[in-house]
Amino acid sequence: MPQGSILGPVLYLLYTSDLPTFEQNVVAAFVDDTAIMAIGDNNTELTEKLQAAVTKVQSWTRKWRIKLNETKSVHIDFTNKCIEHKPIYIMLFHMRTQPNIWA
Repeated sequence: MPQGSILGPVLYLLYTSDLPTFEQNVVAAFVDDTAIMAIGDNNTELTEKLQAAVTKVQSWTRKWRIKLNETKSVHIDFTNKCIEHKPIYIMLFHMRTQPNIWA
């Protein structure tokens, strides 16, 4: 399908309509970018929530044979607390994501 075609957006919506959703996370998708957001009281809680979501998305991509670009996949920690930063590592296809922090 050529870029800019009339059917492109409709086919994309149909193809991704069963993207996993999560009780404890928010999934935001725009065109071909997807973000998974989680809120928690500590790094351990966040890591568990995000890893569970990433694992489900990985299963979904394997099922539909969608290739993710692991080199562009990152996670960012946002915090408004003065805490000692302990990096969170999320596994994506057996690769640890590079953590960033925004305080």
